[in-house]
Amino acid sequence: MELNKNNIRKIMIIIVVTLLLYFGLLNLDVVREYFGIFTKIMTPFIAGASLAFILNVPMRWIEKSIASLFARRKKAKKPVSKGLLRISSLLITLILFIGVIVAIVFLVVPELGRSITMIIDKYPAFSIRAQEAITDLTVKYPAIKTYIISYNINWDTIGQTILNFTKMAGGNVLSSTIGVATSIVGVIFNSIIAFVFAVNILLQKEKLGVQTKRLFYAFLPEQAADKTLYVCTLSSNTFARFLSGQGRESLILGSMFLLSMSIFKFPYALLISILIAVLALIPMFGAFIGCCFGVFFILIVDPVKALWFLVLFIILQQIEGNIIYPRVVGGSIGLPSIWVLVAVTVGGTLYGVVGMLVFIPMSSVIYVLIREIINKRLSEKMISEEKIGKQ
Repeated sequence: MELNKNNIRKIMIIIVVTLLLYFGLLNLDVVREYFGIFTKIMTPFIAGASLAFILNVPMRWIEKSIASLFARRKKAKKPVSKGLLRISSLLITLILFIGVIVAIVFLVVPELGRSITMIIDKYPAFSIRAQEAITDLTVKYPAIKTYIISYNINWDTIGQTILNFTKMAGGNVLSSTIGVATSIVGVIFNSIIAFVFAVNILLQKEKLGVQTKRLFYAFLPEQAADKTLYVCTLSSNTFARFLSGQGRESLILGSMFLLSMSIFKFPYALLISILIAVLALIPMFGAFIGCCFGVFFILIVDPVKALWFLVLFIILQQIEGNIIYPRVVGGSIGLPSIWVLVAVTVGGTLYGVVGMLVFIPMSSVIYVLIREIINKRLSEKMISEEKIGKQ
């Protein structure tokens, strides 16, 4: 290799990176401590950037809608200014966003508290009714009694376990609330910084995009900068399509449950519908988690209606999975269902609910990039699709 200026610089970079990695491995505790400090400092900015990305999805649609509305007006002598368009669309987006949060807080939280209180109050009567129903069944059908006795089920222990779990959940919520209250100043401070940072990003997103491009092209080779920007654009579009599709699908599913449960007069219709709509943001498993909550709440009030709610859930889930989801979400992320399952499992195992939401579009981006590389290599080798089969 010729030792010119560029090669010497590359060698120096490799040596410096190797030394930093070596000393980092020798001092993992120090690296972890400084990384924790850095993460703590950057948390509000990361949260603000994430909030800006989420809000940009509806804001972009609102901005286009307002622009097209003004463009169709014949009386408009000149197009609306970009600054006014941006500010108005941002204000509408923030009003909708804050309105959804306020609605959830004032509708779901009090209802959830009343439901837990009612469950605790009604548990003794429910336990008696359940035991009487089981006794009647065993009298009418002696085979069931023999079957139950063979398993030696202690119903009092099971009921007490459920009651203890409910009380423990309430206690955990209370302790968590106290823990949050003790650090309320820090939370408010970080939230304000994140909100202001998100607003500034949304107001200046084109300018920030140009600055990012200038940065890439200034410090990277042109081909590497092109590839990096392509991956960033692909990731942004994929995440935006995923959030938009999942949001619309969750809203439709929650509305279906609210309408049907109200028609058939199920208890906790609003609470269960909102829970299902929110949890449906988690692909594949979210709606089923909401179903478990719904069955649990209705079971205490009316066990028969809990069974009918399960039937209703199966029917609506089939309609959603076979008709609504393919049309609303469809191939928005371009990821086969088997890899969606892998992404949900891996993301949920590593980072919980956030991991599920992030790993699906991220896996879609990786899937597209790998598919492009494979297609390019197959094209270079001049291997036809007839030989290996179409995707």
